[in-house]
Amino acid sequence: MSENLPTPSRVDVKTAYRIITTLVETLSASSDLIARMAQMLGEDAARPLQTDPAWTAYLEAKRKLERVHEDMHHFAAAATAQIELENAREERRRESDDGGGAS
Repeated sequence: MSENLPTPSRVDVKTAYRIITTLVETLSASSDLIARMAQMLGEDAARPLQTDPAWTAYLEAKRKLERVHEDMHHFAAAATAQIELENAREERRRESDDGGGAS
């Protein structure tokens, strides 16, 4: 059954991987900055921020990222395997087009 499913091209997988990696790095850097800024404000000054809906949304987004952390590693491994498979297929095609490659 899975043989009938379309497979993403190497470019699609590389693009998706690059986008996801960039988003995760950006979110992680932003998260670190927000935490540092809250720390620098001090506990008393940060307390009103912690009751703000934006802070609650930030914490929820951070928890979601932590929950999908393992999924991202699985995706990275699958994307890498797909890219390597596509590269190997392309190399075999080139060798075939060149008359069988080196002997």
